Amino acid sequence: MNYRTLLGILSITTALCPLACNTTVIDQRPQSGTDPDINEHAPPPPPGAIAMFLSQFPSNPGDTGSTGTGGGPAPDTLYVMIGSQGRVCADPFAAVPCGDWQVTIGIPPELQHEGVISLGEPGVISTFSASGPNQGASDCWFGGGSFLDGSIEITSMDETSVVFNLSGTTTSDAPADGVYTAIRCP
Repeated sequence: MNYRTLLGILSITTALCPLACNTTVIDQRPQSGTDPDINEHAPPPPPGAIAMFLSQFPSNPGDTGSTGTGGGPAPDTLYVMIGSQGRVCADPFAAVPCGDWQVTIGIPPELQHEGVISLGEPGVISTFSASGPNQGASDCWFGGGSFLDGSIEITSMDETSVVFNLSGTTTSDAPADGVYTAIRCP
């Protein structure tokens, strides 16, 4: 099937569907107020959460490198990355599309175990970025910054995944509270 044939079928289907297609959405979630553990404003978990060490970050082709005496995160700092569109190991720092958000949390080696960690804990690196429509279809705002309110509870971790729960986060532009399974990048 060639491109024009496919485009023609798509056009006809798009034109006729409002006349002949019915869509029924069945929402089986509890109604607001019936379950105190349900956050009605929280989005469903993202399609992809990843975990990778700082030493696994892709290099920036424009980086020429620098030296200094200042400290920085250890190469074995573990970063978990989530977002409304998910994250993928092949491109962990992909730009946030308009209307989406992402959160990145760097966990130093000494805190990489099961338990609760405050996002404001010294040594923890926690940031977010978000975007949304502004004043037109092609106009989008972007923002971000520190993501210090709330906590991350690591419930299990092994060489293939990190399971964690974010709670008490307050940034409305990145509604990240929820349970995630981050796949470890190879």
